[in-house]
Amino acid sequence: MGFAYKPIRYDDLNAINAVSPCPGIVSSLPEIAKTLEKSLPKGLILIDGFPTANFPKLINQLKASSKELKIVDITTLQVTPDQIKDRITSYLPNDQEVDPDLIFAKLYDGEYLDFLDEQKVNSLFADLKSNQTVILFGLGSASAVFREKAKAVIFIDVTPKDTALRIFDDKYKSIGELHSDD
Repeated sequence: MGFAYKPIRYDDLNAINAVSPCPGIVSSLPEIAKTLEKSLPKGLILIDGFPTANFPKLINQLKASSKELKIVDITTLQVTPDQIKDRITSYLPNDQEVDPDLIFAKLYDGEYLDFLDEQKVNSLFADLKSNQTVILFGLGSASAVFREKAKAVIFIDVTPKDTALRIFDDKYKSIGELHSDD
């Protein structure tokens, strides 16, 4: 648990369990963006990922590689931050005697749809054109309401170390918080 509180910025280049890269798998953002641009179908494409996934970096690469993509950040489809806060407050810890760091929340028993503005989602669906590639990205973009209309779903995974470092560096924001384009 200590790693999450004070992550170590160290890569062991001589690890005894080093993973060899698989042939044909690309890992740099420019390579990934170029590969995606060549293979993305027309229609709605969802890019979701593990919390702390660095969506802006990939999206910026995709924007640079193709001017024909329409790109939508899922946060533009959400209800207001105050509405989100009202919906989740009862699930968040608030007793610092029991939980000094306030990290043990309750599992939200609703759906991701609860955080979306229905009018904005319907407007997105109404604007979809069969001859256009539309990328919806961000946490929750692969939720059921979007998957039923999607042509493809892409998931960005993140290593535990990168997750801890991004949180530690304040590069991860919870739902309803303003996001930075890092």
